[in-house]
Amino acid sequence: MAKHEPSRAAGAAGAFLLLIGVALQASAGPEVLAPARRGHATRGSGDRVDPDKGESEAIQARIRDYLLRHGDRGRIDPERHRRGVAREYGRFRKETTARIRTPSSQGVGGSEWISIGPTNGAGRMTAIAPVPGAPNTVFAGAAGGGVWKTTDGGANWTPLTDGLHDLSVGAVAVAPSNPSIVYVGTGEGGYIESFIPGIGLVKSVDGGANWILPESVVATTFYRISVHPSNPNEIR
Repeated sequence: MAKHEPSRAAGAAGAFLLLIGVALQASAGPEVLAPARRGHATRGSGDRVDPDKGESEAIQARIRDYLLRHGDRGRIDPERHRRGVAREYGRFRKETTARIRTPSSQGVGGSEWISIGPTNGAGRMTAIAPVPGAPNTVFAGAAGGGVWKTTDGGANWTPLTDGLHDLSVGAVAVAPSNPSIVYVGTGEGGYIESFIPGIGLVKSVDGGANWILPESVVATTFYRISVHPSNPNEIR
């Protein structure tokens, strides 16, 4: 069982990706997020209601609401998203530093949490990066749950990106010559339009404890990152 504090960012993004996946399965096609066209028949009071269809429509409505609240005219703008992530991460760092300097009592007792659901779907792990020379240490990235790290061969996992909200991961790479340097390509690579776009390339120089955010979005999706064997600052 993984030992970690609950991640609001990973949970929200993971739940959003799950909703999109279910909606796509229920009504594949270019009009998944489109509103009903004028002239379509409406359900009458005596019509038989398909519970699966009703659930699908509700999920699509939540997706549209999410995009309207967090996006620009129904779409998530990468630069706007990057600025929001940077702003929230800065606040997260300040709050974390303040808690270290002035410990406070827990709002909810307990330091370990156990997942109780949902159990009706699974997320996608889109990237994995073993650390050279440390066979039990691995970094892993999720489609909508950020970056995680294990140092005991997968028995326990620690979230590294709780301060980066809505982080979708497409690729993770560790520098062979300096395992403290970790690169994360944000934005899952794929052909589905409703994937969460990334904010570019994120870098850590302390093994994932802290992250250096990009000044601009160089790409919104990543498939793979390769780091030069002897130069940790050269990637492709």
